Order: sequence, then structure tokens, then C-alpha cells
Amino acid sequence: MIKNIVFDLGGVLIDFNAKKTVSEHFKEEHRQIVLDTVFYSDGWREMDAGRLTAEKFIESVLPVLPKETHIQVKKMISNFYPYMKPFPEMVPFIQRLKNAGYKTYLLSNTPSTFFEAADSIPAVSLLDGVFISAQYKCIKPELQIYKLFCREFSLKADECFFIDDSKVNTDAAEKSGFETFLFDTRDLKGLEYKLLENGIVF
Repeated sequence: MIKNIVFDLGGVLIDFNAKKTVSEHFKEEHRQIVLDTVFYSDGWREMDAGRLTAEKFIESVLPVLPKETHIQVKKMISNFYPYMKPFPEMVPFIQRLKNAGYKTYLLSNTPSTFFEAADSIPAVSLLDGVFISAQYKCIKPELQIYKLFCREFSLKADECFFIDDSKVNTDAAEKSGFETFLFDTRDLKGLEYKLLENGIVF
């Protein structure tokens, strides 16, 4: 029986869209190199995993980027949260789950700067627990992170329903024993139907 609903952050609770953000803040001729060097890089994932500081990442990327991008790149690496708007519809959705007696959690690949921005994300205040990859030195889809998440909150994997916008992450969660939903098209009705199929009435 599902007792716990577990949410990803970017793409689920907030609008993490690096391509859109880069297109809004950089000249066209600089966009692809910023995406490839910063957001689509191993360094970004290592920062999420808490194995690389923002300062060290900045030092490593600036030499290969056009000089006029440096100020904006520094800002984005240091704290990308101001560029990610919360999805307002997720607040009443989570509140309905809580009113029905379900526990709600966050399981996210993100650096520790999350805690500086948490108050600006309304859905976070409704959650019963927050699990941030950088604090545990591992990231999705590494199977270890799902085990650590369950251990941290004393949960059973087969009592958890995990929602993420990345298929590799939901696939790994399924291998770890979670029920899952791929939220890649922001289909809130589809999510609700899937929850109901799993006996989650709210």
C-alpha cells in the first residue's frame, strides 16, 4: 500500500529549463557553448552530487567560454534558483494528498544552494521531508540514492510513489522498488489517474 508520495524538484515542482533560460540571457552565438559547457556537463552533475563546489566549477569553465558570458555564467552556477519559477498548481495538488493522509517528500539532484531558495518555493513548505543529493554525495539515477532516501526517513520502497521528469530516474526508482510516474509532459491529470490506479485516493 502506498503511503508516501515522493517528488522530484526541477520539472516537477519548479521550472528547470536550462535551454529556455540560456536563450533568454545569452546571445544566440553563445547559447550552445554555455549549455554544453555548463548545464549539460559532468561538472554540473558533480556539483549536484556535492563532489564539486560552485567555485571550482566556475574556475574550470570560464577559460573555455566567451568573456562576455562570464558574469552571467558565474551568477547561474552560484545559484540557478532565481531563474526557476515554481509551478503554482503543485501546491493545491500536494495539499490534497496531505489532507488525505499521505506523507510527501522531495528527492532531488541539486546543490546545497537549495536551502537558500527553499522559502521561495511554496510547495516545499508542505513536504514532510527533503532529500538533497549534494548532502549525501550521490545523485539519481544511482541506485544508492534511493536506498539512502528510504533509510533517512525510515520508509519502505514499496510504500513510495516517485514522480520525476527523467525516465532514467524513474527506471532506477522502479529497480529500487518504488512505484513511479514519468512527469515529462507535465500531465497532472495523467499523474492523478496513475495515483488512483495505485489506490491513492485524494
